[in-house]
Amino acid sequence: MCSFCQNNVDPSAPPVLREWPDCRLECDSTPLGYEKTQNGWQCSPGYAGIPQASCRPSSRCGAELHLEGCNPIVPCLRPTFGDDVCRFVADCPDRLQPGGSCMVRCQLPYEGEATTAQCPHDNTRPTGEAIWARPNCSFHVCPDPAVFSVNYTKDAGSPVGWRCSDAMTGRAQKLGPSWDRIFCVWGGCSCCNPQKR
Repeated sequence: MCSFCQNNVDPSAPPVLREWPDCRLECDSTPLGYEKTQNGWQCSPGYAGIPQASCRPSSRCGAELHLEGCNPIVPCLRPTFGDDVCRFVADCPDRLQPGGSCMVRCQLPYEGEATTAQCPHDNTRPTGEAIWARPNCSFHVCPDPAVFSVNYTKDAGSPVGWRCSDAMTGRAQKLGPSWDRIFCVWGGCSCCNPQKR
C-alpha cells in the first residue's frame, strides 16, 4: 500500500510505501511425468519416484514450475553371473519388463533348486539388473573329459567307470571342474608299469 504525504510541496516526490506488497509466483505449466492432485503432486502413470515441487523465477520475468523426483519406469537388464557363468543359466530376456519374472537355474553338471529373478514394477534404472537370489547349486555328476586319452580305458567295474590302460600305472580319476571349465579332466594314471610293457 502506498500514499502521498500530506502537505507535500514537491510534485516529483515518489509515493511513500507503508508496507511491501506480498508478491508470489504463480506457476501453471506441468512437465511430463507429474500430476496435480488435491493432496499435492504425484507421478503420472508410467513414472515412479517421490515428486518434489518448487517455483522459480524465470529469465523472462515470469515464473517456472520446477518438479523433480519422477522418472520413467523402464525394463530391467537380465542377470549377469560374472565368474559363475558356468554355474548358473537364466531363461530371462535381454530386457525384462517391469513386474516381470524369469528363472535362474543350475547349469550342468551342477544341480539344485531354481530361483526367481524379478524386475521391480517401479524400476527407473535403465542399467539396473533384475533382482535374483543365487540358487544353491552343488556339483552332482562329473561328465567324462572332453578330450579322449589313450592312457585310460573304459571299465564298468571301476568306481569312476574308467581304469588305467595297459602299460600305465596308478588309479584312474576324474578331477572336478574349476572356475574356468565345466568338464572334468583325467588324472591318476602315469607311465609306466613295467609289468605291463
